[in-house]
Amino acid sequence: MAWTKEVGECPAIAINVSSKQLKTDEFREQFKQMLKTYQIPVDKVELELTETGVMEDPEKCLEELTKLHELGVKISIDDFGTGYSSLDYLRRLPLDILKIDQSFTRGIGESENDEEIVRVMIRMAHAMGLKVICEGCETNEQLKFLQEHACDYVQGYLFSKPQSSEDITRMIVGENNGTFSIMPVH
Repeated sequence: MAWTKEVGECPAIAINVSSKQLKTDEFREQFKQMLKTYQIPVDKVELELTETGVMEDPEKCLEELTKLHELGVKISIDDFGTGYSSLDYLRRLPLDILKIDQSFTRGIGESENDEEIVRVMIRMAHAMGLKVICEGCETNEQLKFLQEHACDYVQGYLFSKPQSSEDITRMIVGENNGTFSIMPVH
């Protein structure tokens, strides 16, 4: 809400959710109330679940995630590639985004196997109609590889280390008025 007042729009917000929060409808009801109370547009919110967490109780997660997705929230699987989920189950989830774990990104430029795994995960996610975020991008070489292979979004220390809300506000304002660029200079 403060960012909306300060910069004129609500930036995208990703919220980590545990599978335990999806065991009942309590989280969903609290979530709807928070959106209303803080006037956050639901299309700006992404709920992130880890691949491993989803697999703890897949049927209940599927039920709650479907209801949350029907509200208009985006759903993403975080740390993809580190768990043991079946592709059949992933295909059934109401997902919008697949986040490739940083352990695979680190191998770009060092391991042909990791590079091939990243390429396959990007193609698979796109075939499923999902956007892809690759985590842990720390070098220009990794960024170039991900751009060449149509990764939709990239996050990592190449762009910024974790920041305070005040620093993030300055970055957003700077991006909007052209005095700051988060993209690394090549």
